[in-house]
Amino acid sequence: MIFSLWLFWALMTAVSWSVGQVVAKKSLAFFSPLSYNVLSSLVGSIVYLSYAYSLGFDLKRVTVLEVLLTVLICALFILFYYALASEEVSLSGTILSAYPVATVLLSVWFLKENLKLFQFALILTIITGSMLIGWPKKRLSLKKEVWFLFCLLTALLVGLADFLSKVVIGRVGLSGFVFLFGFGPLPGLALTYLWDKKGRRLPKLSSRIWFFSILGAFFMEMGNIFLFTAFSKGPASLVSPVSSIYVALTVILALIFLKEKLRPIQKIGISLMVLALLLFEI
Repeated sequence: MIFSLWLFWALMTAVSWSVGQVVAKKSLAFFSPLSYNVLSSLVGSIVYLSYAYSLGFDLKRVTVLEVLLTVLICALFILFYYALASEEVSLSGTILSAYPVATVLLSVWFLKENLKLFQFALILTIITGSMLIGWPKKRLSLKKEVWFLFCLLTALLVGLADFLSKVVIGRVGLSGFVFLFGFGPLPGLALTYLWDKKGRRLPKLSSRIWFFSILGAFFMEMGNIFLFTAFSKGPASLVSPVSSIYVALTVILALIFLKEKLRPIQKIGISLMVLALLLFEI
């Protein structure tokens, strides 16, 4: 029963993230990484605090350590959009899609999560499928370029953030962590605002584009809620890779609603991820 619960919430995470990306896809190009982080944090604060209130949050177990860890987690997530914007999305997104590797390794080493060889194979299949889906049309250079190293480092740090989220949830409970997450981005955003002077200017967009931007941010933040719920129900070493199938769902939704075309390598990637997901129930 516990297995089914974590799998359900991990899938809900993937669905919500994919819907959010498709809804906001046309507007993301108008935002700087800073401005989109601010928009997401504003929407997220409403989502997180409302959800924590509905759960009846209890802060008795919260100490300074959990507060600092949550601030660090949020700061690491802020890096994601900067890494994504450092190069063409088809290039940066391919490298960033490897983030579950860090979560799996850290969870196995430090949380002593026991995985069977079969599960390791499925995790590797999902990550491989994710990278194939985002594989760029032009040749991907693996030279030590700044954007490549930045994206690789960010992928590792996002994986670390997922791992730390699991740790804090285990210490203060789901409701306590979600409450902290509602305020967690503020220090990181303040420092980013002081550093990124070029990104401070808000884009001049039509009310329609603003609507879809906010709606997309809402689905992305709801996806985080589902992710944290999945972490509270099951091992992070499984939750993180399964939730990463949002990459495949995003491509499928874009195919249906945005009339984008699938390349052969993307079809292979989607097939691998779907196959691995089905085998998780065995």
